Amino acid sequence: MNSSVNLIAEISAEDRTLGDWPISLEDIDFEENRKVAATFQASLEGMAGVQFTIQFDAEKLVFEKIEPLLPGLSQENFGANRAANGLLSVSFENQKPSKDSRQPLFRIIFKAKARGKLSETIRLGEMPTQSLAFQPDGSALKPVLEISGHTLPAPEAIQVWPNPFGESGVWLKIPAGDEALFSLQIFDLQGKVIFQKQLSGKEISQPVFLSADIFPQKGAYFYKINGSGTWTGKLVFASE
Repeated sequence: MNSSVNLIAEISAEDRTLGDWPISLEDIDFEENRKVAATFQASLEGMAGVQFTIQFDAEKLVFEKIEPLLPGLSQENFGANRAANGLLSVSFENQKPSKDSRQPLFRIIFKAKARGKLSETIRLGEMPTQSLAFQPDGSALKPVLEISGHTLPAPEAIQVWPNPFGESGVWLKIPAGDEALFSLQIFDLQGKVIFQKQLSGKEISQPVFLSADIFPQKGAYFYKINGSGTWTGKLVFASE
């Protein structure tokens, strides 16, 4: 398995996708120390290639392996170097177009650290791999996750400013939710956690400040926040 995957393409935040491309998954209730097998399925009709990030709650699930199910897929199509942070990347070109309404793509095997439910612990994300599904003409659809027939809503966006940031640090505004506790992690491009903090619901009612001192050197970093939703994104520490 690759530590990272080759991206098919990227589009700017201003470019719009033309619709949704659903990825389906059956919901599973799991108990502590049990194996959890999550099988991802989708229709590849009219698709030239897809790429996306899978986010999962690393406090409840431990990644063990990915089993490719679609003919032509291999471990080279998956990136797991940030699995300890609850992030997996997927990217592949559709070399065998099919008119099947839905077919298995791959299966992820987890081990449960605590009792839970897949619909509450897994999402699609935008970092480190932007989630896009491409048609032959180059137009893009937005991958969305459907669990047992229900499309999971995307969490409200995090506000980050300034970004890139300098020695004066960076602010994050986290959408308020019902959770009493939020976890914030910052990690480098190798997936090493360089900073983590627990935040109360009261603390996130105001913007959260991150001092430049927590970043060992200038460059790109990723953040991950778990609470009423799961958010990931990129931070760039640069000269002012």
